[in-house]
Amino acid sequence: MFVHGAWHAAWCWAENFFPYFASRGFTCYAPNLRGHGDGGDHSLLRRARFHDFVQDLGRLIEWLETPPILVGHSMGGMVALSCSRLFQIQGLVFLASATPRDAVVSPLRFFMQSPGAILESLRTRRLDAVAASPEQTRKWLFSPDLPTPLLLDYHRRMQGESFRAFVDLVGEAFRPVAAPDVPTLVVGGRSDQMYRPWQTHATARRLRAECAILPGLAHNAMLDTRWRAAADRIAQWLERFERPDAADSARRPLQ
Repeated sequence: MFVHGAWHAAWCWAENFFPYFASRGFTCYAPNLRGHGDGGDHSLLRRARFHDFVQDLGRLIEWLETPPILVGHSMGGMVALSCSRLFQIQGLVFLASATPRDAVVSPLRFFMQSPGAILESLRTRRLDAVAASPEQTRKWLFSPDLPTPLLLDYHRRMQGESFRAFVDLVGEAFRPVAAPDVPTLVVGGRSDQMYRPWQTHATARRLRAECAILPGLAHNAMLDTRWRAAADRIAQWLERFERPDAADSARRPLQ
C-alpha cells in the first residue's frame, strides 16, 4: 500500500511504481488522503490534521483481508509509521522520508533559503511554496535532468498542503520515536534536497531499520529520473515476503 506525501496524491504512484510492482505479482493500493486528489474535497484540506490522515489510512488497512506492507513517501512515511502502531501491517518502507524528529530540519532549511515563503505560509495558512512554480519544484523535488515536459505535467497535478498537519508534525518532533515492530526499510537519495543523507541515516537508526542511500536520486523518488533504482531496492527487500496474486485493479489508485 503506497502512501503519498505532501502536495501529491495517489496519482504519483500510478506513473511508475504501480506497473512495476504489479508486473512482479504484487497487488497495489494507493489511497488519496483527506483533501487530496482530483476526486477529493479540497476544502477539507485546510481543516485536516495529521491524525486525520492516519485515520484515513487506517480505515483502508482494516478493510483489507491481509495486513499490507506500507510504502510511505515523505510525509506519507510519517503517516505510515503512526499507522504501524495502531493497525496490523506486515512491513514498512520509508521512501525519501524521515521521522518528525529528523524531518523538522528540512522546512527550516527551505524557509531560510526562501524567507518570503514562511511569511506567506503564516498569512494564508497554506503550504504551497515548495510547489509554487515548476522551477521551485525541480529545485526541491526533482533531479536537474528530469525532462521538462514531465516536470510541467507533474507540477500541474500538485496541490497545496495542510498547514495544520505541518504544525502537528512539528509537535511530534519533540516526542520519543519508537521503532516499529515490523521489518522496516529506509530508502533515501543522495541528491534529495528535502531530506539529506544524514537525515536518512538518523531515521534508520531511530527505527532500527535497514538503510539504503541511492546515488543521483532526488526527493520524488517514485517520479524522478532514477525511480527504477528505488523500485529495484524496495523489490529486493520485499522478496522476504510471500507475494499476493496480482490483480488488474491493482493498477488503479483508490479514490
